[in-house]
Amino acid sequence: MTKEEERLFHQFEAKVRTLVGKYRALKQENDELYALVDEREAQIKSLTADNVRIQQQLGDFKAGKMLELSSGDIESARSRIAAMIREVDKCIALLNV
Repeated sequence: MTKEEERLFHQFEAKVRTLVGKYRALKQENDELYALVDEREAQIKSLTADNVRIQQQLGDFKAGKMLELSSGDIESARSRIAAMIREVDKCIALLNV
């Protein structure tokens, strides 16, 4: 080999080493990114499950609150309805005169 060929061979060899190094770095980065994506997907599944559970709890809470208000205010609701019925009866009586 001549000196020129030897110099070109060393340049080629250096460029190949550089490319191999870049390949390894990119492969490692790619593996890390895939691991991160898997981790994020697991978090999304967990948060989605939590969201469904919380939505169910909210629905249960609303239903319970509605029943609580209804059972606690039954007497006052009955008296208000009775008062409204008396008022309607008065209006009907006035119209019949």
